[in-house]
Amino acid sequence: MWRPVITNVGAFGKVFHAWWVSLQPKWRVSGKGAILTEDVEGEWEKLRKPGLNGLLSALAGLFYWGRIVQRNAKQRKAWAVDVEDCTLVLRHLLG
Repeated sequence: MWRPVITNVGAFGKVFHAWWVSLQPKWRVSGKGAILTEDVEGEWEKLRKPGLNGLLSALAGLFYWGRIVQRNAKQRKAWAVDVEDCTLVLRHLLG
């Protein structure tokens, strides 16, 4: 089974998070580039992305990142924040 090689977990987490933010609709991102997790009223269609660089890629990235961070509480916390937000997005898209 193929698995990506993640040699720098901290850097992977930062790159993943920046990419995840870049997928968001503008109304979900603050002027400082943070996801506004409390804002849920808006158009979610921008996130309905199948295929490469879509939600399936986000889930795969979270899976492989999560396999590595389980032994590091600080890095696991950053991973859990993105898992929680991805879950929120999926709930709105499926709702």
